[in-house]
Amino acid sequence: MAKVKVDRVLKILYIKKMIKQLLICLFCVFVFFGCEDTNLQLATEAGIDVIKAATLSDGEVKLIATMAAKQSDSKNHIAGTGNPYGMRLKKLVGNRYNSDGYVFDFKVYWSSQINAFAMADETIRIYSGLMDMMNDEELLFVVGHEMGHVVEKHIKKKIMLAYST
Repeated sequence: MAKVKVDRVLKILYIKKMIKQLLICLFCVFVFFGCEDTNLQLATEAGIDVIKAATLSDGEVKLIATMAAKQSDSKNHIAGTGNPYGMRLKKLVGNRYNSDGYVFDFKVYWSSQINAFAMADETIRIYSGLMDMMNDEELLFVVGHEMGHVVEKHIKKKIMLAYST
């Protein structure tokens, strides 16, 4: 009996989601249809992007992040685990690679840039230029900050925003 109720609720939620997507498309068409110079194809594509943004799954976001991380890694020199930067990062993060169901992938980009970033696939990259400027406590704060971006799904929100604009 409970399974029937759950199935019914899931169907209702799915129907509501589909209706919302249809209404967004119709809104876009009606708003732009009345304008003389409206490019209907462009308006339709914009509506589709809004729908993509609204329905983007965690798996799709992770896939996008994985591809972006691989591309970024291929364009940067990664300091290996035997490199002083790699050893320092490993010493700082210790067993935090696997924490609360997240398996973080920490690496150092050997570059004078002062930066760090996180991706939705749990990739975290720290630039050696930033490491040169900070003591261990400051650097650990940056690492924790980047981990927070992943846990709070900030990256997914940014990707959804990028799709919708």
